[in-house]
Amino acid sequence: MIPEENDVSVVTIDVDFFLSVAKGYLTNDKYRLLKEYILSSEDVYGSLIFDTYDIALFLKEQCNLSEKKIKSFLMDVGLPLCDVNEILRQIRRKSEEVY
Repeated sequence: MIPEENDVSVVTIDVDFFLSVAKGYLTNDKYRLLKEYILSSEDVYGSLIFDTYDIALFLKEQCNLSEKKIKSFLMDVGLPLCDVNEILRQIRRKSEEVY
């Protein structure tokens, strides 16, 4: 997915920094899964441009991180609290729609 430039949930983050933060939150298997997901992105050139909603959803669904850990992770990589809360609200809404 190519994010819209004016989308507040779209951020650019150094890949090495992002993955170093992720290592503190994930088991080795889940870390490798996230790393493969990140590096398979066509937008990776030393910086990672991604939609934080997609990453948060991946962390929840594929890595089984709790909402609390996802919140901490997104804030540790530099997202403001108001954006993190909105992303988590969107994920909750999506979860409610599925069930």
